[in-house]
Amino acid sequence: MLPPRRDGRYGQVQMFLYLSDVTPDLAPTRIVSRMLTDHVPLAQLNSLGTKFDSEHVVAWEAASESAAGPRGSLLVYAADVLHRGTSLDKPGGARFIYSLGYKAAGADWVGANPWPRKGFYEAWEPLVSRCSVRQLEALGFPPPDHDYWDETTLQGAAERYPNLDLTAWKRALGRPRDAR
Repeated sequence: MLPPRRDGRYGQVQMFLYLSDVTPDLAPTRIVSRMLTDHVPLAQLNSLGTKFDSEHVVAWEAASESAAGPRGSLLVYAADVLHRGTSLDKPGGARFIYSLGYKAAGADWVGANPWPRKGFYEAWEPLVSRCSVRQLEALGFPPPDHDYWDETTLQGAAERYPNLDLTAWKRALGRPRDAR
């Protein structure tokens, strides 16, 4: 729902456990090194087609590495690592994976919450933008006085949800924690 913090607090790790062999023709995930994307705001990594010129995308695709592997392999990557699916080219082929995730306790806004992913952010954004602070907390957003919020996460939330009124979060960010 919200971008991860750059400092690693409240991080999450995604994992794919391969239940079958995942060969180059069975749609292995491709991973792009953080060295190539570290300058990119986290919120923008979710929508490469609309945020970057084709030269960047082509270069990242060319530098990406295949995560093909035998059954029993475990692909582990942080939430801020750019990863992409590939084509399943083998006629009659299939791959089977089990998707796992790890998140810090109490970080309900990260992890496997399916609501934003089912409709992607374009469809999710109008709902989020109409919610009150309390309604957003019910959906898993941290409250305005939570230490998840900093200038970067507020900026990421604003980019992800351009119509969301972040006044309550901005106001809380400017006050000492014990005064919130």
